[in-house]
Amino acid sequence: YLSQMYNSWSILSSESLGDTLDDLLDNVEIAHTIDDDVYSIYPGVNASFNTETSLFEDLQQVAQAYGLTMIPNRAGTIEVKTVFNSDDYGLIPPNIQFSWPESNQLNRYNFIDISYGSGSHYTRDLRDSVNTARVVLSLSNNLITSEEHAIQVCNRIVGRLYSKADNVTWASDPAMDLYDEVEVYSIWTLNGTPATYKPVKREITFNGMLVEDLTLIQ
Repeated sequence: YLSQMYNSWSILSSESLGDTLDDLLDNVEIAHTIDDDVYSIYPGVNASFNTETSLFEDLQQVAQAYGLTMIPNRAGTIEVKTVFNSDDYGLIPPNIQFSWPESNQLNRYNFIDISYGSGSHYTRDLRDSVNTARVVLSLSNNLITSEEHAIQVCNRIVGRLYSKADNVTWASDPAMDLYDEVEVYSIWTLNGTPATYKPVKREITFNGMLVEDLTLIQ
């Protein structure tokens, strides 16, 4: 829905991020909650967004720059937070799994390049050896205006890099939320201890019953 909205709006350095996002989401009639600590964040920069980018893309830039999570809960309400506290969903029973977890290798980024200000760059090399080929994660965000800010963003990125994700198909449960703690058995652990994951993507279809393709990270 947000990816189909193209709105002009602005961020003001003198207005808290909580107030700005509250007004924006009210104007586009998106149900939301905003944690109190978001109202203590002042952007320190004036920025304008136009109709060339979707509201979804705009909010991604804001979340990236200021360390926010904007995740819809099971009721469809977007929760804007600085710290996302996940719940413990528990075990996905093997008898409602339609597939065992299947691994997908992700890009293993080992070099981060963040542009900020008027063409400056902050880089961080994560390679163990200079002989290893670079796999570069490049980031450009107009809301990042100083090296100090770029370092903060880089630290968050490093803490969230994953090299693989697992996919499992199951009967689904609307009570599960993104980033809950979820336990899943594989064909190798069925008689042992299930692995613990966090779901980061849910694709649910209905064809006589709910079927979900769940993307999981550890």
